[in-house]
Amino acid sequence: GYHGPLAAAPGYDNYYLNVMAGPDEERVWLISDDPAHGWVREEWEDLEFDSRLPYEPSKEK
Repeated sequence: GYHGPLAAAPGYDNYYLNVMAGPDEERVWLISDDPAHGWVREEWEDLEFDSRLPYEPSKEK
């Protein structure tokens, strides 16, 4: 399940690494956002990707 909460003080960076593990061959995230808070992800769309992270985000939705 979801493990939280996670917070950072203003002015500080915070990263959350979530690892999926288990014996199943197919790994599927069974998560969903609360519709009342869906606007939060929309706010992220125009943000520049943080180049300090070691991967490129998927451009597909």
